[in-house]
Amino acid sequence: MSFFSKKNSTAVARSNAGRPILVAAGFLFFVFSGPMMAPAHAATIQDQLSQTQQEVTKLFQLMDQSGIPDMQKQQLEIDIKKKIVTDVIAVSEAQVDAVREEVKQAPFPQTADWQRVIDGFNAILDADEHYYQTISDTITTNPGMTNDDIRSIASAMEERKTSTIDPDIKHIETVLATFNVQNILDIADAREKKVGSDVDKIYTKNLTQNQGLKTAYQQASSLIADAHHSNETAQSITLNMYADQNDSGTQEFMHGLYKEIVQWEASSTPANDANATSTPDAGAGAMENTATSTPSVPQMRAYVESLVVQSLNDIQKAYAIFMQMSQNVKKYL
Repeated sequence: MSFFSKKNSTAVARSNAGRPILVAAGFLFFVFSGPMMAPAHAATIQDQLSQTQQEVTKLFQLMDQSGIPDMQKQQLEIDIKKKIVTDVIAVSEAQVDAVREEVKQAPFPQTADWQRVIDGFNAILDADEHYYQTISDTITTNPGMTNDDIRSIASAMEERKTSTIDPDIKHIETVLATFNVQNILDIADAREKKVGSDVDKIYTKNLTQNQGLKTAYQQASSLIADAHHSNETAQSITLNMYADQNDSGTQEFMHGLYKEIVQWEASSTPANDANATSTPDAGAGAMENTATSTPSVPQMRAYVESLVVQSLNDIQKAYAIFMQMSQNVKKYL
């Protein structure tokens, strides 16, 4: 939380007019730098942020009044920072609750394998929620906290949010997205069937000898098939992530997945990218160890996300072809 750095604390003390702006900027960045919530949840959170900004502004105005002893001003500054951290926790807990509700409402297949995924998601959210509650209790039960104490808590929260909580939420949201992608694919399948029927009529009736329509249709069909494969693979990886890791079938899947991810990482990392970071053991050495190596959780999460994105991209490309084809189909039917 950059607002609580010593540098920014000094800047706030020097500029009365900029105080509310700095608070709001740091507050908003901290809360919304991670995965975004659904519109309804975002609106609720935005209302709480607005209320917090008003309360913090009033505290700043009180600090600016003349005649207030320095000791009291220092305490007001501490109160302001505690208010910000407390509200950050409240908003963050609301985000966790929102994701938990999304998990509850998601159309998971009613199988034991998917129930393990649901249980895994809830365990992740429980841990995130417990962390925030622990910080909240620390602030509530320690009225004599200093600026340094609050600054330390804020820094730890930001690190935890960036390194753990945001990736947790992003992972869960990505898996939930596979069900939305499946709905889109069902619509795409129906569209493909309709276009295919029109194309068959055109060639059956010898309305044209041009093979362009058939080629375009085959390209679109291939893209939709690829989209299905990517989305199904994303779900399959998810199921194995939360399966019994001592199961021989799961272990065999993970060994194969490691090889697949290493190849994906090698193909998606530009060779001339100076800022690119390679996965430990990636490259030729990794390929030699695929019989015993398994991918890390961050690797699997990143790969699942790439598959969902690829699936959506392939659907978009297929629909672009269908749109181009529709003009020619209308000429013949």
